[in-house]
Amino acid sequence: IELPYSENFDDSEAEHGFTFTGTGSNTWFVGTATNNTIDEAGNPTTGGALYISNDNGTTAGYSISASAQVYATSAPITFGEGSSFTLSFDYKAGGEGTTFDYLKAYLVPIGATVSEQYAITSNLNRTNGSWVTFNTILPSDYANSTYNLVFYWKNDGSGGTQPGACVD
Repeated sequence: IELPYSENFDDSEAEHGFTFTGTGSNTWFVGTATNNTIDEAGNPTTGGALYISNDNGTTAGYSISASAQVYATSAPITFGEGSSFTLSFDYKAGGEGTTFDYLKAYLVPIGATVSEQYAITSNLNRTNGSWVTFNTILPSDYANSTYNLVFYWKNDGSGGTQPGACVD
């Protein structure tokens, strides 16, 4: 994938390029249980999203009493020349506390393992059911390199509020 890159998960027939890994019954899905897509007039549409589900994608929710650590990893994204790059996505997440149940995003160099040094967000949660836009400017350090965008969901299995992570 080359920049500019955009994915709204609205076309159920299109290949979104994400792979899902990790452990637990709360897993990533692409579907239409939730979305943050609006038309030109500002009205919600019936598009799709990437979200955590405990029922094979039927709903965007998680089993609060079951722990999980799951990853949604994009196809490789190639950054060309540039002095900066904009990364933006919409998300909502319930969760618990600031370190128990949360969403986190990473840009991981090809061949590297997800680790805190590649985090591009803090722990994201407790949006009270509302969609929030995350927006950041990435420095020129990313130029002429290839990365995977990774969304990580962790929940500890002891409390929390719905929904799990949702990304659009």
